[in-house]
Amino acid sequence: MDNSPRKLFAVATATALLTAALFYRAGLGINLALTGVLLPTLIFALQKKFDIKLSRPSQFFLGVAAIFAILFAFRAAPGLQIANGFALIVALGASLASARSASFADKKLSHYLFQPFAQIPATVPAFTKFIKLVRPPVKAESRALPVTVGAMIATPLLMVFGGLFYSADALFRSRVNQIATLDWNLIDTLGFSFLAVTLLVFLGGAFHRYFLQPTDYLKETHPDFIGPTTLYTAKSKPTPLRLGHIEISTVLSTLVFLFAAFIATQFEALFGGTKVITATTGLTVAEYARSGFFQLVWVAALSLITILSLHSLQSQATTLNRWLSRSLVALVGLVIASAIFRMSVYTQAFGLTELRLYTTVFMVWLAIAFAWLIPTITANRPQKFGFGTLIAGFSVIALLNAANPEALITRTNLASANPDLDYIASLSPDAELAWRTDQSLPPLTRKSLSDRELQYDEPTIDWRNQTLTHYLLKNQSQKAVK
Repeated sequence: MDNSPRKLFAVATATALLTAALFYRAGLGINLALTGVLLPTLIFALQKKFDIKLSRPSQFFLGVAAIFAILFAFRAAPGLQIANGFALIVALGASLASARSASFADKKLSHYLFQPFAQIPATVPAFTKFIKLVRPPVKAESRALPVTVGAMIATPLLMVFGGLFYSADALFRSRVNQIATLDWNLIDTLGFSFLAVTLLVFLGGAFHRYFLQPTDYLKETHPDFIGPTTLYTAKSKPTPLRLGHIEISTVLSTLVFLFAAFIATQFEALFGGTKVITATTGLTVAEYARSGFFQLVWVAALSLITILSLHSLQSQATTLNRWLSRSLVALVGLVIASAIFRMSVYTQAFGLTELRLYTTVFMVWLAIAFAWLIPTITANRPQKFGFGTLIAGFSVIALLNAANPEALITRTNLASANPDLDYIASLSPDAELAWRTDQSLPPLTRKSLSDRELQYDEPTIDWRNQTLTHYLLKNQSQKAVK
């Protein structure tokens, strides 16, 4: 009998307990970086041990996920951690989705955005299939699996009832304390158990997807799939909704006209300057910029969705539609340029914040995506668009990590005439390290920031959620004391 499922289950159990110990009652930092190194290393080692070849796209995305996990050990900014977490989930989901497929680069953008997120909850039913493969051995002398399963069931029960007894009886509590220091309450016990079981379900489902799950396709008709195959009965697909080239041309023409009219007003404001803006709107240039930036972000994002949707619905790609699409892309590019110009004016007047910075970075990614539309979607090569856009997103987030967003926000705001010191002091240690190491900062401003730092409660720090920023800040504080 094949022992692979039982061995994988044992590895998943040990890994889940170790990972739960790293994350329980701790933030994100070194613990996620360690996990980002541990899991890919473990998967590659199991791949070699069980002689199961994962597809190259799956290995690539697994490596990308590891990179973004490791980046958690370098920056403490919450916004940046959200961006890294998003990229981590997408890359990990893409790795799971492409585990058996050798062709993952020629997919639609929606496949990269929705399929990875669908893979994470899909590990739950995959785990149930995994459990069915973990059956007790026929031979009586082989008791490793029953013992393992029994221990898995007994462990949370032991922790729950032990925690209840520990909380209920002082004598029992004193005897336990003589054996080991135990300061967990019932909530901690249940919390750790829940986290460990959740991680076990995810890891078990992922291992099933990586190493055990056969595909639902025939090799003869789908040669790009890797691994064992099972026969299936092909279901007839419903006829997809399609629009004729006249309908598509009408929609595109209307949008081109609307966007062109808007761009004309932008040129009027650009060449007319302050007088035109004030006389027409009654707003200052800064207020005018502030009132329109986020609306233009929505315009750009929805434009991308609209162009991709129209392309997927068109029944025939005509020359007119391609040129209308290119015209719309060019106009959206000008809208993005207008939005970025507004943000520049906006920042000079009101300072830079996390929301403003991250929204601008999102606009940069949109600009790259629109530029990539021209040689792909509008050139009738749509299969190349999704993968290129995904890689652009990963690259933008990686560069954002290198730029250190909150340090950039701090330096930008401190260079202004009236910086908001309360806002700067409320940011993460990334910002604190930036102003503490700024030798040009006036002593009075430095003292004001130090006083304001004391007003904010810092989260509990232990080695698991430490980052490089925490280490450098600690050294900086020690130098200041000396």
